[in-house]
Amino acid sequence: MRVRAAMMLLRVGLKVDLDEKVANLSISHKQMLEIAKTLMLDAKVIIMDEPTSSLTNKEVDYLFLIMNQLRKEGTAIVYISHKLAEIRRICDRYTVMKDGSSVCSGMVSDVSNDDIVRLMVGRELQNRFKRDEGECQQPCARNGF
Repeated sequence: MRVRAAMMLLRVGLKVDLDEKVANLSISHKQMLEIAKTLMLDAKVIIMDEPTSSLTNKEVDYLFLIMNQLRKEGTAIVYISHKLAEIRRICDRYTVMKDGSSVCSGMVSDVSNDDIVRLMVGRELQNRFKRDEGECQQPCARNGF
């Protein structure tokens, strides 16, 4: 059991002591641990609900490598996310849900991001703004405060 657990941790790129308490792990390590636990089940269908919400970009890349390998092995993955770039990167098909009901399904390659957003919110968005990081106008802290 310990050998298999160690193999699954390595598969998800998690380098932690098997005797480490889960409470001591970072949020992203806990997330990768949950994914490793799922892999140990050898499931044919895996549901991932916002799996990247607490992962670093490097961990997301690694997760997507794992997901691609699982796909090649015949595992179906239901991937739930609001991140359209991730949907485009990892998914073949999509289903938009609104208020618990399916609104639309199809091939990711056949739909635009604007169409998906419209389906998600139920209306055309008139004003979409790119986030402006801007510059700090006034100092937020001085002399250690």
